[in-house]
Amino acid sequence: AVVARVSIDYKNSLKPGDKFASRLNLVKDGIRYVFMQDIYRLPDEKLSVRAQVDTVCVTNGRLQATSPLDALLEPYFM
Repeated sequence: AVVARVSIDYKNSLKPGDKFASRLNLVKDGIRYVFMQDIYRLPDEKLSVRAQVDTVCVTNGRLQATSPLDALLEPYFM
């Protein structure tokens, strides 16, 4: 699996010593695996970062769906 695209939106700053929670969701879109991450400042739950990472699998230089990876990640798909 390789990263095809990364998008990050910085919403509110975190400062040294801030506590935060990271929440991750995973979606399968065709042959892409899309990881969506939100980082919230605690305790006020203010959104600090929203990111999306698109990944694809490459075998012998070609994009391919991979059944073993699908089976491994399936419990985490939204």
